[in-house]
Amino acid sequence: MKGTKVKEIKHYTDLLKAHKVFIKIEGRWKFYDAYMKSRDSMVWMRSGDIPLKEGLLLFGFIHSWDPNFQGDLAKFLKIYKDIFPVLKRFEYETIEKIDFTTEVKSSISVIFDRIAM
Repeated sequence: MKGTKVKEIKHYTDLLKAHKVFIKIEGRWKFYDAYMKSRDSMVWMRSGDIPLKEGLLLFGFIHSWDPNFQGDLAKFLKIYKDIFPVLKRFEYETIEKIDFTTEVKSSISVIFDRIAM
């Protein structure tokens, strides 16, 4: 038990160290920070109808990381609405606690395949 607790603490400190290195070498972190502060995280899980403002914020963030990004906002919002019921099933899941059954893996695959269209 004691060894597990130490491992968890070490994992946390390693994450903090990695974050410090990342912000020193990657200037684009500011775009992520600005996006996270300006978005309304609650609206994404409330319904499949995402307000245009939220879609524009997301696409602006993506474009800040990849200036060649050619995404179609209208198509993305339609796809999000289509896959919303699948996403909703994961609302309270965490990567540490989720049971990766065949059904869960299939659902994740559907989400990624649709968003990548």
